[in-house]
Amino acid sequence: MRQARRDSFVRGAVILMVAALVTRVIGVFQRLPLYWMIGAEGNGLYTASYDYYAVVLGLSTSGINVAIAKQVAERMAVGDAAGARRVFRLSAWLMGIVGLMMSVAFYFASPFLASRGFGNPAAYLSFVAVAPAIFLVSLMAPYRGWFQGVQVMTPVGASLVVEQLARVVAMLALAYVLLPRGLHWAAAGAATGAAVGAVAGLIYLLYAYARGGLLQTSGSVQAPSLPAPGESAWSILQQTIRLAVPVSLASLMLQLFMLLDTNLVLHRLAVAGFDLKAATSAFGQLKGPATVLVNLPTVLTFAIANALVPAISEARVLGRTDQIQRHAAAAVRMSLWITIPALVGLYLLASPIQMLLFHDPGAGAVTRALAGAAIFLPLQMTSSAILQGLGRVTAPVWNLAAGAVVKLVLTWKLTADPSLGVNGAAYATAAGFFVAAALNLSLAQWYVGSVIEWLNMVIKPCLAATAMGLAVLGTYGWLYGLWPSNTVATLASIALGVVVYGLGMGLLGGIRAEDLEAAPGLVRTMRRLGLVR
Repeated sequence: MRQARRDSFVRGAVILMVAALVTRVIGVFQRLPLYWMIGAEGNGLYTASYDYYAVVLGLSTSGINVAIAKQVAERMAVGDAAGARRVFRLSAWLMGIVGLMMSVAFYFASPFLASRGFGNPAAYLSFVAVAPAIFLVSLMAPYRGWFQGVQVMTPVGASLVVEQLARVVAMLALAYVLLPRGLHWAAAGAATGAAVGAVAGLIYLLYAYARGGLLQTSGSVQAPSLPAPGESAWSILQQTIRLAVPVSLASLMLQLFMLLDTNLVLHRLAVAGFDLKAATSAFGQLKGPATVLVNLPTVLTFAIANALVPAISEARVLGRTDQIQRHAAAAVRMSLWITIPALVGLYLLASPIQMLLFHDPGAGAVTRALAGAAIFLPLQMTSSAILQGLGRVTAPVWNLAAGAVVKLVLTWKLTADPSLGVNGAAYATAAGFFVAAALNLSLAQWYVGSVIEWLNMVIKPCLAATAMGLAVLGTYGWLYGLWPSNTVATLASIALGVVVYGLGMGLLGGIRAEDLEAAPGLVRTMRRLGLVR
């Protein structure tokens, strides 16, 4: 059997980040033709089913991912390879049963969810179409948790890309074929892509596992396989469930947090004076173009969180407190490096980017209102992973619940204001994630020690992002005046902004060699240019 190589925390995070970036780029460019095809109203019907699907999926799969990864990493740290394999196999059976039950329940609940939950019965077919994907994704979760636990991240990343490619091809093809039958049919065709993608991703993971998944490694050398400590199957399942349930609740809380929009926005926009068609279109702008752009920074967060939990769990078992602190600080630092300039760029170029991508400059206003979430949502996810790795799995649930209360109150109040409309829901989302992230980071500071170094993590990126913002605004205005092409002006401004921010961080000394350990060639080049310490 071929030998796999165990990845370091940063290398594992980079592998997952690249995979997540590829899938997100595919997802963004998939949303463009879909949005052009079915418009804001059709996108609202499609997105509504996905919001509920994400809630059920988070409840059934996210916790098992973390539970398997954590238990496998802890057992591998002490050489119990047999115990790690038992955790995986028992969890896989558990997920098959749970996933099937969730999928069937979602199917039968679809009429109620569409008409009473979302408020538009036309979304019913989309709910039905997405139901099978719950079972299929549940079958994938144990395999991804296994590879994360042994810290071999390439199969996880590759499966994400395979799943996304298959999903996109299927959803666009089915939406196109079904569009003549009406927007509700086209939206259902798009929703069916989730099941097709899950089938493709599952086939790849089965292949990867059969080819090399049973191999346990430490660095490039196999870890010793010690006898299993005689745990019963029920004991292992109890441990898995005890770990999975709080994490699933945290994921459920996150999805419920986002589901507040699906349940409240249409109803509160009606109070503000919007008819059903206009309210559905406004909801489509919020959950389509605006959310797609604001969620881009979570590509990094996804990678960091999935690599961070097993890395911190292993360090905790081995008593390496200094390593825990380094991992936690590196995760927060990497998050802030990306999210601070993302917030500035999205706010300043919201309308030009929406015009470029979605041909809908009107979505720029809600994108600007939601821009704050581009920094607070990634920080909430990263800090939750730190707490989960430390075994404090219930803390993120309560903190996100506090944020959800803030969001609920603000959404109810602001969205019904005719002067704000759907922008009120966007402001409420950003405020809710701010509360959750602040509470998480406070706890992480308490348990781990300092995870935020204000000068290098906040002040220097803010200064570099300010220079970037000035360069972006000046370049866009100058180019658009010289040659009135939004495409050219927007792309050139973004490219220059990336360069200015990178140079600014280098000149300010915000980048260190250890932060780029996954790219030694880049470190050598940046050292020669004086851009890295």
